Amino acid sequence: MRGRFGRERTWEITHGPSSTEAGRGQTPETDGDAEAPTPKLTQPSVPYPRWNREACGPTETYIRKYEMLPAIKARKYFHESAVRFEDFAAEEFLPVLDIPRAGDLILLSAVTYVATRAVEGHEAQLREIFVTPRSGAGGRDIHRACLDGLVATTQDRTALARFLAEVGSQADPPPGRSLCIDGLRRLQPEANDAMFALLAQEEDPHQRRRLAVLVQRVTRERSPEPLRFWSEETSGKAITAAIDTWRAAVNTP
Repeated sequence: MRGRFGRERTWEITHGPSSTEAGRGQTPETDGDAEAPTPKLTQPSVPYPRWNREACGPTETYIRKYEMLPAIKARKYFHESAVRFEDFAAEEFLPVLDIPRAGDLILLSAVTYVATRAVEGHEAQLREIFVTPRSGAGGRDIHRACLDGLVATTQDRTALARFLAEVGSQADPPPGRSLCIDGLRRLQPEANDAMFALLAQEEDPHQRRRLAVLVQRVTRERSPEPLRFWSEETSGKAITAAIDTWRAAVNTP
């Protein structure tokens, strides 16, 4: 009885009369000091006003435009922001190209802008920046962005390939030999003609050997003669014959 009274009492206090007591018409017992439970207040929901397309009739087109206003405004905002950025970049970034020793971040922004927008007329500045020694990850990023800008904007691809071959065949190229090799591979087939032309014209035996190594790495075709041949051979006819044989092997599909 005690346990039953406890359960019924708890039910009456928290939830009101039990279904059994309510059915008998009895009133639940309450203590004089007990307070009635405070009812939970809920905020009435107010429906968000929406357009009634059916009721509007001929104004449906206007309603559609009204509902699209946020998207139209966002697109207009982004377009205007892009235009302002282009104006800012052209005004602030391009003059930095005339300062090869500028800071890494601003210089990287400038050369990247030229590369991504294919802004022509800055080949001389890009070449100077490309051969300026730099260290660290920022320097490598600048050199690569310079290469991308040169490939994207230079009209004379053979002249560019000759430039990269001259830089890549140095004893210690400032931008790194692998970057020059990558650029020469992107300039095929003009790069092969430029490299073989340089190889035929070079008189310094040590530089000629480095050019032969570069040609071998770019074309992935082994030299028809041992590499020491290019630094030891003095006969122009023998060098020309070796170049012709090598060129034929490279151009063979």
